[in-house]
Amino acid sequence: MKDEPGSVDRTNPSDRDPRMSAALGLVLPIFSLAALVRAIPWRYVLTSGGVIFREGDSYSHMWRIWNAASKSIPLSARDPYVNFPHGGEVLWSPAFD
Repeated sequence: MKDEPGSVDRTNPSDRDPRMSAALGLVLPIFSLAALVRAIPWRYVLTSGGVIFREGDSYSHMWRIWNAASKSIPLSARDPYVNFPHGGEVLWSPAFD
């Protein structure tokens, strides 16, 4: 029955590998703590006056996203505004933006 297409494995959760549960029990709290620490300064970024970036890299990332969204150009590994007039290589991957 388990080999039929579309069938679901309904094994008892207690029969699963205990190492997987232990790993999940370790990774989930670490991930949650990291997300909480990352969200701490939200009041300084999202203000009544708008969004205020705290670092220069944030402006660069938003500039690339704005250009890609408004001009319908894909993000590339080369940015013509970096090292003007020759352009320059972007250090982070396009998937980061």
